[in-house]
Amino acid sequence: MIKYFTPEHTEKEKQIYVSTVGYEEIAPGEEYPSRNHPEGYYFDPSVGRVIDEYQIVYFVDGRGTLRLGNESFEIPSGSVLMLPPCMWHSYFPDKSTGWKQYWIGFKGEFVNDWLRVPSLSSGNPLLRVGLNPEILALFHKAVE
Repeated sequence: MIKYFTPEHTEKEKQIYVSTVGYEEIAPGEEYPSRNHPEGYYFDPSVGRVIDEYQIVYFVDGRGTLRLGNESFEIPSGSVLMLPPCMWHSYFPDKSTGWKQYWIGFKGEFVNDWLRVPSLSSGNPLLRVGLNPEILALFHKAVE
């Protein structure tokens, strides 16, 4: 399930608001990403993209590849990625495993003042949290 939100003018004035939340399951060999994404979110994994919001992506099943600049990282199941806005990236599932992923996108006028994301250009940007039922429940609740 994929949900995208068009915030009202008053919501944009808030310090933080959710711009997208969703879940996508890609079966082995299936095209990625699915065509359900609106303009600005759909991308060609060979080209990558830049988005203007923070995104937290939780990869709960399967595996894949993350590309940031000239670096590539394996995405194992149970990984969380925190993407800051305006960073070129691409990620895609392994054709042999597919994957299940959840995400939440958010932004706001003052979010940069209090949210600090470590640089993703050094070291592995993926957090290995495993299949955590509490984190999974939070993503389920967000999608609902």
